[in-house]
Amino acid sequence: MGTNVNNPKRPVATQSGGNGVTGTPGDDSTVEDDSTLEKFLSKQRREFLKDLDDGKGDQWQVVMGNEAGDLDSLASSISYAYLSSTFFSRSTIPLVLTAPEHMSLRLENLHALQLASLSPSVLLHSSQLPCPPADLTARGVHFVLVDHNSLLPQFGHGAVDVIIDHHVDEGNHPSAQRLITTTGSCSSLVVKYFRRPWQDHIPTSDDKGQDAKLVDTGVATLLLAAMVVDTGGLRPGGKATRIDNESAAFLYPLTSLSPPSRFGSHPVTQTLAEINTSSTGPSDITPENIGTNPPIPLTKLTNDLTQAKFNVSHLSTPELLLRDYKEYVLPTSSKTYPTLRLGLSTVPLCLETWLDRDTHGWTPFLLAVDDYMEKKQLNILGILTTFRDDKDKSRREILLIVGPGKGLPEREEQKVIVELAKGMEESGEVLDLGAWGSKKSSKGTLGNHQGVYDQAVKDFLEKGDGRVGRVWQQRNTKSTRKQVAPILRDLIKDLQ
Repeated sequence: MGTNVNNPKRPVATQSGGNGVTGTPGDDSTVEDDSTLEKFLSKQRREFLKDLDDGKGDQWQVVMGNEAGDLDSLASSISYAYLSSTFFSRSTIPLVLTAPEHMSLRLENLHALQLASLSPSVLLHSSQLPCPPADLTARGVHFVLVDHNSLLPQFGHGAVDVIIDHHVDEGNHPSAQRLITTTGSCSSLVVKYFRRPWQDHIPTSDDKGQDAKLVDTGVATLLLAAMVVDTGGLRPGGKATRIDNESAAFLYPLTSLSPPSRFGSHPVTQTLAEINTSSTGPSDITPENIGTNPPIPLTKLTNDLTQAKFNVSHLSTPELLLRDYKEYVLPTSSKTYPTLRLGLSTVPLCLETWLDRDTHGWTPFLLAVDDYMEKKQLNILGILTTFRDDKDKSRREILLIVGPGKGLPEREEQKVIVELAKGMEESGEVLDLGAWGSKKSSKGTLGNHQGVYDQAVKDFLEKGDGRVGRVWQQRNTKSTRKQVAPILRDLIKDLQ
């Protein structure tokens, strides 16, 4: 499903909204200089909270990424709010679902914010709202969803105006304007959505000095950072699509990565004339070559962010499970357990390294997982690992655990794991699952841990503790949680 993104339907413009912008969508005038990204976010946060207290929530759109809180969600929500307020004169604020104390779990996010000259303290987190999230709807707030397409249950039945996403469309919120299609990064779709007004607002040499601060370079830098993380640096043959490459080529000259203009240090945006004559302008950076022959600063950005993403040595097992986590309450066909709660954690660490580093074996590792599942009240937990092996090849694993948590009767977990495992293994090339432990790594055979795992599960079953699990190599390394979640959703729906 899609929309005419070259002329997106613009929300009704406010003549004097909480974002301090006046006029109509075609009006370039502003009341005050809040065009720098950090000033904008600080101002939006202050005025949104004030308007909520004053009963003016109906003037606002809240834009949210998904609950996993990755860089794609963070960049998409921040940039959408800024660009919508700038181009469409709409009072819009990003809401971060990650708790402030958990921001350190994703070092790549902090690095990208620093590149965009943003302090995390200017962000508004859902835990900082003056009311329960579901009360936002009662106060008239509308929502924009990026990097997911169904409003999370804690926000109730709120009005969703716009959806921009690259996941499978779940078909909810039919009245919302939607741009949902397959890309490596949702940030690329945010660029596609705003590209025409953004292009129109890049000042020409004639208006240089008047509108040069219209779009902060931090916006383009943040979006491009998300793109390279999600697409592996736009590497050919990877996850990057044509839309990703087109968006990246458009953004690069507008970021803080491209060389300063001849007028000295970086302006907030270059003029069209400067971009077209720059060594990093459209004549050199194209959708065709940005992945095959990326400029050195872009390669460095990819390497720095990738290193930060995989730097998880400081995290405990519960923190690793929480770092990139999504939760689903899914219907079944069973009268005994009509719904099951599924959690999916993506972890950038090989299971063998994780076991050796943290807990020295399966039994204590599984006990830590049990504790996590109990706190989250999960029936099923999927741990999706992603890493690169000694030969720098991408690898993935899946560990699926079913426990007798809330709503699942004792001893039903074995039936559930058998059905889920059978369906996962029959998913064919989508996942291409194979036996875990068939390959060696630099630290020894995974098979040694496999035997310990089998015995640990056997021991737990004999003790009646009820937790069961399966572990696989995932040979199709291009499939991520975006593919695993729908498979499990369909399998759980058929459970009787």
